[in-house]
Amino acid sequence: MKFTKMQGLGNDFVVLDATQHNIQLTPETIQKIADRHFGIGCDQVLILESPQNDNTEFFYRIFNANGEEAEQCGNGARCIGRYIKDNQLSQSKQIPVQTRGGLLVLSPNGNETVTVELDLPFAAVNIKQLRLKTQNISFAQVDLGNPHAIVRLKNSPTMPITINASLAEQIASHACFPNGANVGFVQEMGNNRIYLTVYERGVGQTLACGSGACAAVVAGIMQGWLQNSVEVEQAGGNLTIHWSGPGQPVRMCGPAETVFTGELPL
Repeated sequence: MKFTKMQGLGNDFVVLDATQHNIQLTPETIQKIADRHFGIGCDQVLILESPQNDNTEFFYRIFNANGEEAEQCGNGARCIGRYIKDNQLSQSKQIPVQTRGGLLVLSPNGNETVTVELDLPFAAVNIKQLRLKTQNISFAQVDLGNPHAIVRLKNSPTMPITINASLAEQIASHACFPNGANVGFVQEMGNNRIYLTVYERGVGQTLACGSGACAAVVAGIMQGWLQNSVEVEQAGGNLTIHWSGPGQPVRMCGPAETVFTGELPL
């Protein structure tokens, strides 16, 4: 089986093309592919499929390194857009695709970046509290088709931070997240620039998280401490996020590239 290794800001993926033939992988097989010592190594496995309705050109599935299927992945969406363009699978300048989390429009640009437009039929940001023995943690619950918890850090000048995995897991397992969540820690650098560190569900701390960047900006705008266009800096690089507000799509722009190709002995 042919595969393409891709990355967006260091968030890396194994892309499998199932548009011409069916691909079904067990969680154990996905774990082997994602293993960085005995497999190819990746944060997620992405499977590109034929569309499931007449309004989209493709459907793609997202599997975390632990084998569990996810609803959405922003960096993965950019890589899928780049894969479609590089392999001439669509002639459209704006490519509508669907995931378990909803509708996306992918626009590959001429400078090796891809713009992703994420449909937000509603935007709800709920403030939650996690009570610990030594402190109370406040976070914003944001749903972008996949669940996010956004923690706004104050008086934290050191960047990047190292996430306390135990704390992130406690937040991700809060009662408001029955299936877990991606946990993003935001350090403000002004009202149009933030530094983001994300502990991804089923993966751990990653170099970047596209949907997490969108969730952080949505949370900041809804709470009034971010403007509509924000530069999101992460360990793997920068994304530009724009959101005009409720009822409007979130737009994310950033790089995506192919690392290498090969074949899997499945």
